[in-house]
Amino acid sequence: MTKIAILTDSTANLPVEWIEQYNIRVIPLKIHWLNVTTLDGVDIAPNEFYTRLAHSKSLPTTSQPSIQDFLQAFESLADQADGIVVPLISSGISGTVASAQAAAHQFSR
Repeated sequence: MTKIAILTDSTANLPVEWIEQYNIRVIPLKIHWLNVTTLDGVDIAPNEFYTRLAHSKSLPTTSQPSIQDFLQAFESLADQADGIVVPLISSGISGTVASAQAAAHQFSR
């Protein structure tokens, strides 16, 4: 049977139960807020993010995962699966897809 891995970004906001049950790899986006950078879902939980957002006078910005982040994930997942499905945030609002595509072009297995 063919084994397929799933790799997504933190904007998918998947329940932890799904991530664990289906062994989904999640690459976090970076959140920049008040001169501090955190990893979405790693350094700051969604409920904390929304609480801060409701009380802050400044808005955060985000940046996509790096090409290297995707390369590392591809290499790790390729050892465990025959293929990788990568649903991501829309390329119209984030550079995440561009990072993943660049990594896919560099990836060789």
